[in-house]
Amino acid sequence: VDLPLLKRMKEGGCWQIAFGLESGSQKILDEMKKGTTVEGNRIAVEWAHKAGINVRGFFMFGMPSETKETIKETIKFALSVPVDVASFYAITMYPGNELYEQIKAEGKLLHEDYSQYNPIMDKDKQVFAYVPPALTAQDLKNAVSTAYKLFYFRPAYIIKQLFKMSSLEDVKRNIRGVRAVLAIS
Repeated sequence: VDLPLLKRMKEGGCWQIAFGLESGSQKILDEMKKGTTVEGNRIAVEWAHKAGINVRGFFMFGMPSETKETIKETIKFALSVPVDVASFYAITMYPGNELYEQIKAEGKLLHEDYSQYNPIMDKDKQVFAYVPPALTAQDLKNAVSTAYKLFYFRPAYIIKQLFKMSSLEDVKRNIRGVRAVLAIS
């Protein structure tokens, strides 16, 4: 995307855009074959905000070369860009996906019951299809939980949300959001 396109989208009625930002680590983006850069993703988010479009950002943890350090890079990146709503997940792979086929061929696929993958709102039942060699399943759970807490419980974010609320439904939605974040913590 570029700024002129985003401005045209806004004029056409676009009020929100979702970006699969995935990671704040260039190493991880390259491994994913995203064809993007951390800096390019930052610029896209900033342009969307400049155009007046709300931004949802999706981030994931758990690529084969993921480490605690790359997780920290991703969380730091998520906190540094003007994303209005962020979602954090442990990676989920499905048959036909290149990474799935690679992990399965290496004998490292842990579960094939896709209905159990990453049920984000029930951390006790959370299972993973794959856990990178440098991490544990608990590390992945902690990464998701920490990212949500750090993103949504920032004083500046909370104040911004309070000023955005204009109805009882906004208040209820924010209360549900706080409960959801606490449930995965």
